[in-house]
Amino acid sequence: MWLLYFLFWAAVRANEEPLYKIIGDKVVLTPDSVENPIYDIMWMYGNDIAMEWYQNGDKTLSYLQFKDRGSLNISTGVMTITGLTLDDSGIYTAEINNEVNSQTELLVISPVPKPSISVSCKKTYCVYTCDGITTDAEPVTYWWTADEKRWPSTKELKITKEDKEQWFSCELENPVSSNSSEKVINLFKKELLYGKLGDKAVLTPDSVENPIYRIVWKHGPNIAMQWWHEETSSYRQFKDRGSLDISTGVMTITGLTRDDIGIYTVEINNRVPSKTLLLVISPVPKPTLYISCDPEMTYCVLTCSGSTTDAEPVTYWWTAGKKRWTSTNQLKITKEEKKMWFRCELENPVSSHSSEKFFNPFISDLTWIYILIAAFVVILVGCIFIIYLKRKYITGLVVRTKQAMEVMLSDFQNTFNQDPASVVTHSTSNDLKPQWEFAGKRGRWHDFREKTDPPNKCSVTINDIESWYQEKPHDKMPFTVNGDSYELDFNKMIQTQVKDNSQYSIRRELVPLHAHV
Repeated sequence: MWLLYFLFWAAVRANEEPLYKIIGDKVVLTPDSVENPIYDIMWMYGNDIAMEWYQNGDKTLSYLQFKDRGSLNISTGVMTITGLTLDDSGIYTAEINNEVNSQTELLVISPVPKPSISVSCKKTYCVYTCDGITTDAEPVTYWWTADEKRWPSTKELKITKEDKEQWFSCELENPVSSNSSEKVINLFKKELLYGKLGDKAVLTPDSVENPIYRIVWKHGPNIAMQWWHEETSSYRQFKDRGSLDISTGVMTITGLTRDDIGIYTVEINNRVPSKTLLLVISPVPKPTLYISCDPEMTYCVLTCSGSTTDAEPVTYWWTAGKKRWTSTNQLKITKEEKKMWFRCELENPVSSHSSEKFFNPFISDLTWIYILIAAFVVILVGCIFIIYLKRKYITGLVVRTKQAMEVMLSDFQNTFNQDPASVVTHSTSNDLKPQWEFAGKRGRWHDFREKTDPPNKCSVTINDIESWYQEKPHDKMPFTVNGDSYELDFNKMIQTQVKDNSQYSIRRELVPLHAHV
């Protein structure tokens, strides 16, 4: 009998609407009419007892999550739950005096977010998409508003050149909340002008017949600027930021703010030649790509995230390799997708910005990565080897050059700081005696071996020359001998070879300074 009664109540309640509550709110579960006296109360949460009270025990018992957040009114049978969470959703059944009294389906859901509108256009139509994350907020109804008209629809709205509405907005609504997007203008309206926040806008009237004797620009119903009787007047925010060209009727607004949004009407010579709708929007931010995949990794959803508040209308572009297309802010990819990477781009009429590349999580073949790593290692090893050889060569050259300098400069010092008769080598062989020659600035050659007026005085010492070479090996070193100017070119320096401890051989000449052996 009890089972039949329960099934009866279940059938009745099946036709009733669920009770929706927002996360964090409270719910009051009220049984149907109750006959007093009440001697026992039991509230079931699904198949589990949530709360109960018996007159005999005169004590209220709470279970599960209801221990801290549940309360029971024993005179009415009403159960109250505070701080609602998603886990509180379910079927609640009241049993009063051992009889099933009522059954309530409670659904705890999130509030809907503020939606944004993304736009994707072809030549003949545009698709406006109402974007907003509705996870845990279902059921959601999409509403569209155009001018003063409002109607329910899907998340997408298709408009064509025939649609005459000035603007559109969308609204997300669920049983516990609603939220609307910013207005987005009909992109097929030719008189639409977008301006970037902080930038300037140039409002141009249609063709004007000269001479012009009066100009009036209105922002909505109010006069913004006017020129009449050779005097220009500005009002409100246009006093400091507005200018008027009286020869063309063009009005310029600088430092655009959101207060400048609206319809601008120009009257020239008491006629209304044109209207312009000015929308001041922010530039789009640099987007970030986020990924969420199903547990089985059969698909992933890439979400192009970026705050587009005050930046609508925004178009989402996706790039994969060389392919680029418009879409919504989400892209679903599967295991069959072979593109190596993806990138999204936010674009509005005044700006665009792209995300960083996001590599395909389904690409398990990392051969290309290994190839890149191998190529990098080869290049790195090659560079290290070249640096090693270069340093070894330079080190050897410096050592050999230093040996040559020690030999050459020893004779150099003897030649120019002592009597010519004392110039000797470490060898007894006459053909190894050095003969030093210098090229002067005037191109003259001096054979100092034959010079008979001692002593020859040089302006530099061996230490000076060696220090110069260590600091500036590629620069010519200036010096003087007996007042005449010369240059020592280290780039022509010749390597020397020690044949034994007493003989030296200079293999190449040093120009303009060189030694003959």
